[in-house]
Amino acid sequence: MYVKIILTGLFLVIGISAHAAILRSEYLFNEGFGTTATDGTGNLDGVISGAAYSSDTPLGGSGNFALSFDGDDVVNIGSSANLAFPSISIEVWVNPEDVTNNKGIFAIGQSSSNVGLIIGPRSGVNVLVGQVGDGTNDSFLNVHGGVLPLNEWSHIALTFDGVTNTARMYVNGVQTSEFLQNNPISYREDLPAVIGGFSDRSTLRWIGLIDDVRIFEGVRTDTEILFASTGTSVPEPSTWLLSFIAFLSVRRIFRAR
Repeated sequence: MYVKIILTGLFLVIGISAHAAILRSEYLFNEGFGTTATDGTGNLDGVISGAAYSSDTPLGGSGNFALSFDGDDVVNIGSSANLAFPSISIEVWVNPEDVTNNKGIFAIGQSSSNVGLIIGPRSGVNVLVGQVGDGTNDSFLNVHGGVLPLNEWSHIALTFDGVTNTARMYVNGVQTSEFLQNNPISYREDLPAVIGGFSDRSTLRWIGLIDDVRIFEGVRTDTEILFASTGTSVPEPSTWLLSFIAFLSVRRIFRAR
């Protein structure tokens, strides 16, 4: 019985302090100059081609910048092989100016052969779509995020659980759709991961603003995504709280005796 109580307290502490998803790349675009999009994790700096810095940002603040895309710009963050995670979460702020055709917001190893991951609005109808491909036509799924407002910032998140093969779309912290596909995600690892376009073409690029792109290995929780949409993080438990939980576990042991 003592062992059971100790393990219960230990698992509770671990459960509170651990997160399933690991931040692998982060692009805040706060350099304000130059053609390098610095990866905040130190992993994969990107190359900015054409996009200009803008002081119009979703969360405001002095010294913060976003990138402005005019339909002919892109940020190349290198080989998709670096981000080809079986379970993955993407978070990004967008402010669209034009969605008359398909526009790519973010893509990893995506091609017309129904592989990879792409986020962007559908042609003409401005409906946000997340596509996760497994290489077959019948299982190339779409998760929808509703209509994106023009000239207004929205927080978008797309998650794919490689264990359950489930994709979920979130807009401004609220889940908008869910789709279960037949197979795991498949990537074209020879194609680049890009911000503001598609992996396999130089057309259909974004027109508008993009900021704070984050790529996680693993599936972000509803709570984590909700907090991210407000520009904050889920509060980490304090040392005092963890110590208090451990104290309660020990106290229960002595009471049981």
